[in-house]
Amino acid sequence: MVVVELLVDVVDVDGRTRILRQHAGFESVYVELRVANFDRTDMHKAKDALQGHSCIMGNVPITLIATGTAEQVENCCRNLIDYCGRDGGYILCSGTQLDDAKEETVRTMIDFSKEYGVYP
Repeated sequence: MVVVELLVDVVDVDGRTRILRQHAGFESVYVELRVANFDRTDMHKAKDALQGHSCIMGNVPITLIATGTAEQVENCCRNLIDYCGRDGGYILCSGTQLDDAKEETVRTMIDFSKEYGVYP
């Protein structure tokens, strides 16, 4: 049996690294992907610093999702997608858990990203 192994390093906000391995019975391939997850970080600086080296994800602030309006969340998502999503290497998500989030703003983030955040 030939095994495909995918190793993904995900850097958490506290600096820990989680490793995920997946196996499938196809051909022997090793792929390494790096994803840096950010919360309370200037995403423009993160994109500039890590472009070409690591995929970045995050940072729709939970405070905005919990207390902001749908329009504010949409504007934040648009800004992140326009800047961080150019040339690929970006995953839009909240900066942390959505425990205190409003359903309306979470739905706005998801629906807007599905419509606006599609790579060509």
